[in-house]
Amino acid sequence: MASSPSLLRKRVNNEKTKGRGDNLRPFLFLMDIRQAADIVKKIADGFEDACIKALQSASDDAVRAVSEQLMSGLDGEDAYLEPTYDEDPYFQEIKWYLTENGVRYHGSEGYKRWKETITKPKRGPMLDLPARPVEVPNLWIDGTFHGSIHAVNTSLGIDIRATGGRSAEIVGKYGDEILMLGTKARKYMLVEHIIPGIDDFLNKCGYR
Repeated sequence: MASSPSLLRKRVNNEKTKGRGDNLRPFLFLMDIRQAADIVKKIADGFEDACIKALQSASDDAVRAVSEQLMSGLDGEDAYLEPTYDEDPYFQEIKWYLTENGVRYHGSEGYKRWKETITKPKRGPMLDLPARPVEVPNLWIDGTFHGSIHAVNTSLGIDIRATGGRSAEIVGKYGDEILMLGTKARKYMLVEHIIPGIDDFLNKCGYR
């Protein structure tokens, strides 16, 4: 039975459409590759800078993390500060310590009791670090040293420093590690600041 003219027209139109789609596929595929290559190039060119900018924009939290570590008696290697009050010759030699209200404390034991009246050991609010042991220093009497801690932008991110007053003496005694970010601090900065910064950067590059 012969095909009707309307059926023939449908077949011809279908063939035309099919052929046109087949011809477009390589072009569309090529466009996809070019777009993907452009995205990859943008990511490769700017990834390191994006990480650095994310860290620098959160430098206040980095400084806060270092201070919180010290309040827990920890340095950037997750080690307790040394010497402890019990080990420090200064507190072995001192006969008594006179506070402003006239109360006298004797030796390292007395100093530890006095320090508890100023900064009682407690868990850190931001990093959830444990409370320091009472014999471990936290480098806080009136907050001067902690207040001297600050971040400086560098080509690789930030450098945490302490300047002014007795800062150099304190860092010399307890080590450069007291100004480094410990394990929990690095994880906090990564999760709260660097990863969101990377996500934002990838979105701007066209990666979804």
